[in-house]
Amino acid sequence: MKTPQGPMADLFSSLTMEQKFSVMQLYSLCNVTCFENFKNSKISYEILMAASKSLGVSIQQADRYFEAHGQFENLIFQIKTIKDHSILDVILMDLIRMLTLSDGEKRDQRYDLVSRVYEALGYTQDDIVERIKKAILMADMFNL
Repeated sequence: MKTPQGPMADLFSSLTMEQKFSVMQLYSLCNVTCFENFKNSKISYEILMAASKSLGVSIQQADRYFEAHGQFENLIFQIKTIKDHSILDVILMDLIRMLTLSDGEKRDQRYDLVSRVYEALGYTQDDIVERIKKAILMADMFNL
C-alpha cells in the first residue's frame, strides 16, 4: 500500500481499503485511453493518478482486488457503504470531468456506468445535474 497523499487524502481517509479499491476501480473504468484521444487521455490519466495518490491505492491493486472478489456487484456494494455524500460528490465531479474528455461511444458507455452506480446509490438524474451545476458555480466563485 502507498501512503495516501495529496489534497483529497484527508477526505478519503475514512474509507476502508475495500471502498478505496472500489473507488479506484471506478476511476479506472472511466479513464480515457490514448487510442481515443491522445491529448485528453493525458488529462484523464492525471485525474486517475491524483485519485490513486489520494487514496493510496494503485490501479493494479484495485484490479487484483476485483479479480478476487467480483466485479460490478462488489463495486456497487462497496460504494454503497460510503455514507459521506461529500466524498461521493467529489468522486462524481472527477468522473464527470473524465467523461467530458471521452469520445462518442466510449463517452456514452462511461456515462451509463456512472449513472448506474450513482442511481444504485439513490441519486436521480436531477441530483447528478444539480451537483454538476453546484460544482460549476463553486468553480466560478473561486476562479477555478
